[in-house]
This record gives sequence, C-alpha cells and structure tokens, in this order.
Amino acid sequence: MKKKYKYILVENGIYINDRVNLVTLFFLLYYRTKSFFYFSRLSKSKWFNILPLPIIRAIRVMHFFLKRNTTPIRIIESDIYGHCLLTLRQGEYKVFNLKKKTVETYFPDISDPAFLGKVSKLIQINDMLIAPKIVDIDSSKKTIKEQYFNYYSLQSLKCKMKQEIKDVLYQLLKYRPPKKVKLQKYIDIKVRKIEEYLLNYESNMNINKIKKFTSSRLLELGKQIDSEELNLHFSHGDLWDGNVLVHGNNFIVIDWNTYGYRSPFFDTFYYVFIEFFKDKKVEKLSVIYANNRMKELIASIIERDDTFFSQRITDENIKHIITKYINIFIIELIYLKLDLENDRKCPNHLEETVTWVVRCEEFLKFCEINKCFERETLFNREAL
Repeated sequence: MKKKYKYILVENGIYINDRVNLVTLFFLLYYRTKSFFYFSRLSKSKWFNILPLPIIRAIRVMHFFLKRNTTPIRIIESDIYGHCLLTLRQGEYKVFNLKKKTVETYFPDISDPAFLGKVSKLIQINDMLIAPKIVDIDSSKKTIKEQYFNYYSLQSLKCKMKQEIKDVLYQLLKYRPPKKVKLQKYIDIKVRKIEEYLLNYESNMNINKIKKFTSSRLLELGKQIDSEELNLHFSHGDLWDGNVLVHGNNFIVIDWNTYGYRSPFFDTFYYVFIEFFKDKKVEKLSVIYANNRMKELIASIIERDDTFFSQRITDENIKHIITKYINIFIIELIYLKLDLENDRKCPNHLEETVTWVVRCEEFLKFCEINKCFERETLFNREAL
C-alpha cells in the first residue's frame, strides 16, 4: 500500500506536510519559497511596506505559522512527498520538495487523453532555456515533476523590474519560426470550436453573453479578414507577473500548460490585462494606463526586430497594431479559456471565461467612449 502524506491547510491555498519538523519547515519556507508571492506580499500599511523584503518575508512566514493553529482543519492526502502543497484555480495542485528543489503537479480533474496531450506538449519545449526542465512524468498518477527555482516572481519585484517582461515577450516570439495562415480560416476554426464547447452547457445568461460578445468581435474583424494572412507566433498563453521568476540577470517562466501558436501580440495583451484589470470591474484610468503599457511593450518588441512591423515607430502606427490585433486576441482568448474548461471533468460553469469577456467588453467600451488611443501619447511615463 502506498504511503499517504497529510497536507493541512494553513491559508490562501497553501498546505503544509504534518510530518515535517516545524523548525525545519520554518527555515525552508523562509529561505526557499521566494517564488511564493504570499510570503513577500505587501500590506495596506505604508510603514510595513518600506521594510526590506527579507524582513517582510520573516514576518509573513511567522504569521503563517501562527495561523496554522487557528484555521479550521482541511486536509489533502497525497502519496507525493513534499514540504508544502499549493492548490490552483484549475483544480490541479503542486507539491513542493524544497530540499530537492522539485515541484510535482497533479492533475486530478482532467481526462487521461487530455493529460497525455499536456505531457506531449511539455516535452516539445523541454529544450527552452527560460522554461523549467521536466524531471519525471507518471502517467498512471497524472503527475509531472519539474525543476523548482527559488527566485522571486515579478509580482514581488514589480516596482523594480520592467525590462524583464520585455525580454520575456521578445524571447517567446523568437523561440520558434512563425507559421503563416489565412486569417479567415484561422478565425473560422476558433469560432467553430467555441460553438462546439458551448454546446456542452445548458443555455443560460453566461452562454448568451459569450456568444454575443464573440459575434461582435467577428463583426469588427469582418472589415479586415477576407484575404489577409496572419503570422502565428509561439505564445505562453498565461503570462503574468506571478509566472515570471527573476534572479539577478536570469529569469525563468513557469506554468507552460497553455502554450501554443497565436497572433503575435497575444501574450502582450494578456499580460497587460492581468496587470491592470484584477477583477470584472474596469476603471477608466486603468484603461488609459493599459493602453500606454501595451504601446510601450509593442514598441520595445518592434525596436528589437523590424520584421514584426517594417514602418517607423509612431503613436499612430502602434495604435494601428493594437486596433488590428485586439479582436483576434479576444477570440483566441475565449477559445483558450473554453478549451481549458473542456479538459476538466468538473467545469466551473464558465466563470473564468465570463470574467475575461467582461474585462474585454469594458476595455473596448472605454476605449471607444474616451478615445484613449488617440488621446494618449506613446511614451507617457507619468501614466506608467
């Protein structure tokens, strides 16, 4: 009989192995969980936030230990040994062996074919310099073990690091040669798959909202879609500050479950949406900031490689790129989120897909009402 380890919930989806010595665990959590934003997060107190990061981490780890005796007991049993366990929003969980510097991901809610497809995809990028290497795969348990990097995430260092995300976006685009496709055919395939996925659900307000918004984006695309070709570039698919780890001049990007070939600025748009729109509510000022951030990141890519856009970098040209690709991005995004739902045995009623639809809808509405593209300059550093 396989040995079972009990992981006890402490807070924020973080569980600890009840068999690990608490003194050992304290030092491991302090020294070897730099990638956990939970232990580096700031607070509403400006006095707390001016403390050095190592002191903030010590306070957070101590607070974490104090909470373990006050939280109602919730346990996850697993035959995977590690020091702590982290649950994720898509149903999987990660077990961290902080001494051996490995992280093992378990996918309980996806079908066997979906897991094998995920494994096949990850093996194909095992040569990527900015991705963790796969250590082991167990198809019977549906687990993938990878290297663990004890680096701070950009989420923790956001106020100090801006160049890194530009480097990441550029390296992703240049990792593999682009694939040229007919835009009409590419969009038709995505929309057809969206329609197929939605047939799996009973008709409701969420379904209707997704259908209506997808149709509106298709209507906008119809003005440019007929005979145009599109270069599909390598894309991470879930690029945000929490998935970019930094140590000195080195960086690693984690969580590659959603990579694929997409329109050239998919990751740029996705990153900016995550950065400025934390929930369904989209503020006017956030849209202005997001527009400027998009322009800055796209300009940095074009400055490095003019194959993305051969004309001179101007505010008008960058505006044209955003206007051209934003609707393609939205259709790709809706397809991606529904595809993830389809992989799971227990879909979460499309909540995440609808949240993204609302974000995109509000973003486009504010852009139209306030004419953000025309009014804001490309390098408005004060806004950024």
